[in-house]
Amino acid sequence: MNRRSNDTLYFTDELVRKVLERRPLSMWDFANMFFPKVTNGKQFDCAFKFLKELDKEGVMSNTEVRRIFESPKEQVLLMSHVMPKLQKFGLVKTGANGSPRKYNLTFDKTFTYLLRDTSTDWLVFYARHTNERKQLEGNTL
Repeated sequence: MNRRSNDTLYFTDELVRKVLERRPLSMWDFANMFFPKVTNGKQFDCAFKFLKELDKEGVMSNTEVRRIFESPKEQVLLMSHVMPKLQKFGLVKTGANGSPRKYNLTFDKTFTYLLRDTSTDWLVFYARHTNERKQLEGNTL
């Protein structure tokens, strides 16, 4: 996997349309945002399966993850590609129980804070740009 793909989000036209129309996003939409089904099909399937189960359970332990992902290949894919990205963007939080192999997985609100802070910074850029434009237009009249 390309390391850069571990740092990116994919906003499809369909996703943007849903947001603009204020339609609720599904778990499928979030999984597709982080692991596009078109380019990362196996990672998408793994992430979607994991997020659906975590949504149902609320909190999952290491043994529950092994129960859901019976195949060792799926477990490796989850732990090496899917989990790091979900943790990095703050969708999933792991809580260690004293052992590196034992953890509890829960949803996290960090992604919400990242989006809020990003949107606030964008509003500052926008306000500065529109003020500069108004000043320039005022000087030319």
